[in-house]
Amino acid sequence: MKSRLLTYSIFILVAASLVSCVSKKKYIRLEKSSVDTVATLSREKLQLQMLNDSLKRSLVLKDSMIDSLSFKLNEASVKKDKDKGRTTVVAKKSTLSKEQEYEKKSLFLYNFTKLIEWPIEYNGTEFVIGVVGDEQWIKQLQGFMAQKKVSGKKIIVEKYKKGARYNVVYVPTSEMGSFSVVKNAVKKTKALLVTDDAAPGTHISFMLDQDKVRYMVDKVAIEKAGMKVGQELMRYSG
Repeated sequence: MKSRLLTYSIFILVAASLVSCVSKKKYIRLEKSSVDTVATLSREKLQLQMLNDSLKRSLVLKDSMIDSLSFKLNEASVKKDKDKGRTTVVAKKSTLSKEQEYEKKSLFLYNFTKLIEWPIEYNGTEFVIGVVGDEQWIKQLQGFMAQKKVSGKKIIVEKYKKGARYNVVYVPTSEMGSFSVVKNAVKKTKALLVTDDAAPGTHISFMLDQDKVRYMVDKVAIEKAGMKVGQELMRYSG
């Protein structure tokens, strides 16, 4: 009887041990599977984040390429003129509509904001452009700049007010009669002065040439006013 009980007890212990081993192995497999699943999800999450960052960079690059399109379109003709030994470009009568002219000049003005290094006193939260007089120009520029920023700063376009502080002051052709007054005021505020005519004291002046808008840069005057000119800005001047 005692022998049977001993045999039975040993059987129970062996069975329990086997069950315990099986359960432990199953637990280990489940734990390993769980760890592998977490690792896989982490890798997939990282890959998605990298893809998202890559897409964002691509969009920024695409936007930059679009913003620079007008510069690229002018390059061939400007190079041709320089190869012939010309120092200036003789503009031909414009074939642009007013809307097209506004659009091209708006794009150039936006590029100017990125290709000039501004004085440290302009490190505020907004980048302000003052337009002298022309209400139609103001509305056009406000619409164009609405969703754009410069180094994270919101771009504000408003009618020029004497004594106000601006990063850029733009004087259209219709307001060149007040240029001298505006020029003297701008000297005190270190703003970039942009006009439609190459009047003395202008930092950057536009000119129309058939279906193109070109510009001339006075690098010396800009740097004298406390700003620095980027190489790309000079590259397309002419």
